[in-house]
Amino acid sequence: MLSLRKFFGGAIVVCSRGTVTWVGDVGLAAIVGCAIFLAAAAVSVAGETLHNGIVLPHQWPPDVRTLGSDPMPVPYLKHPPAVIPIDVGRQLFVDDFLIDSTTCARTFHKPTWHPASPVLTPNQVEGGWAIPFSDGVWYDPKDQLYKAWYYSNAGTSTRYAQSRDGIHWEKPALDIVPGTNIVMKHPLDKSGRSKRDSATVWLDHTTTTPEERFKMMTMNCDNRLNEHKIHVSADGIHWSEPRAIAGVTHDRSTFFHNPFRR
Repeated sequence: MLSLRKFFGGAIVVCSRGTVTWVGDVGLAAIVGCAIFLAAAAVSVAGETLHNGIVLPHQWPPDVRTLGSDPMPVPYLKHPPAVIPIDVGRQLFVDDFLIDSTTCARTFHKPTWHPASPVLTPNQVEGGWAIPFSDGVWYDPKDQLYKAWYYSNAGTSTRYAQSRDGIHWEKPALDIVPGTNIVMKHPLDKSGRSKRDSATVWLDHTTTTPEERFKMMTMNCDNRLNEHKIHVSADGIHWSEPRAIAGVTHDRSTFFHNPFRR
């Protein structure tokens, strides 16, 4: 049994065009086309309302200047939405946000290494470095290939590899640095060390601009003032000069596509 969040003392699920379906003996709920009504106090200072009904505070992201040992307050847990639309995508129930009570058991399974691991290893010319330092591993349906970008040569280069099955990888000879699989070289600081820290590659399935199908954000460290530069590419191999600079942050950073905000 699973009860969704309460509304006036009971769980109410309103289904305009969907049903609640139970699959298997662990009670996996697939809920389609429904809205869940919740009792909630209004957020006193309202900001943006998200696609799922969560109302952000006026100050968002929060202006955190110091870090303590206590968890950061989460406004939408303290003041959940009065209505949560759940027909916007899959609801995985990985936590209890939508659940008031349940007799179902949540089981966490331990992953195991594939016998072929590691499936991508550095060769001699890579200086012992073949690290997806964020970077990206994507399946590209256009070419029917798994594609990977990775940190190499102590951060002086970003390299590319591809695979038919995600297990057996090849490093093609490209034309950026002829005869290698390098797709981008990175500048050095005054001491001769690479300025590249983390990077992120994103395969954008929604873009209408072919030359921007791939996006890359690189983080360049310079005296702890870290700029994030945005590059675009049609094929993930030939990258543009920076189209934008995202500003100064610290440590590793990344980005993702939010399909609801587009």
